Amino acid sequence: LRAVDARGRTWTVPGENQAAHPRVQFSLAPAVFFRAAARGLEPVGVYHSHVDAPRLRSTLDRPPWPGARTRIVSLRGGRLQRGSQPQATARCTRS
Repeated sequence: LRAVDARGRTWTVPGENQAAHPRVQFSLAPAVFFRAAARGLEPVGVYHSHVDAPRLRSTLDRPPWPGARTRIVSLRGGRLQRGSQPQATARCTRS
């Protein structure tokens, strides 16, 4: 989950993929939104990876809510592919 704080800084809040078929689907677990809210963060978007596939959007890659920003990264052989680098963000650790 990508979220911002009151100062406008971007944070990454780790979340679990709860999709029935996580290799080909992505569904963010609701708990990540509660973790963000507990830290005073406002969700602005999500990012996820396409494993062993290009970062091209498919029909399944819809924004999870109106106005959400989405980012897709491509991983091949466990390595981040060129052009897939997500924007620099601070990491929000779990409690």
